[in-house]
Amino acid sequence: MFSKDILTGVILSGAGVWTAWEARDFPSLAGMKFGPGLFPTIAGSGLAICGLLVLLTGILSMVRSGGSGQASFGLMPRLSPKAWINSICLVLGVILFAAFLDTVGFHLLALPLMLGLLLLFGINWWKSVLLALGVTMLVHFLFYSFLHVPLPWGLLEPIAW
Repeated sequence: MFSKDILTGVILSGAGVWTAWEARDFPSLAGMKFGPGLFPTIAGSGLAICGLLVLLTGILSMVRSGGSGQASFGLMPRLSPKAWINSICLVLGVILFAAFLDTVGFHLLALPLMLGLLLLFGINWWKSVLLALGVTMLVHFLFYSFLHVPLPWGLLEPIAW
């Protein structure tokens, strides 16, 4: 038997280590102590640490249950139809976001996409609206003010500031 947490922990840790490893080859900027690889290195390290914690949790739950209990016999767990629909919609949302980001723009795409996914996941409509609006504004603020990275305006290009 194999705990889902063990598999998830291994995948997350591997993705984090790979991200941090690849970020070390990013070119450095002249006159700067850090370059474009700093944030991916931090994010990859955090992902690897979280993956190790999930892995440890899975191992501990297997030890506590004596090798049985919360274990899966295969790699694909049995999911309810609602869980399959949510998973497929989330993946499709990421694909749509990547495909239409430059054309439609971050603001016009992130807000309705996040709102739709939150409503699909069963969050109250007013909490979904507040969260989608707040996260969209926060990401815009963080990218423009702190990271100095312009987000694509797309259709809103004529009114971009």
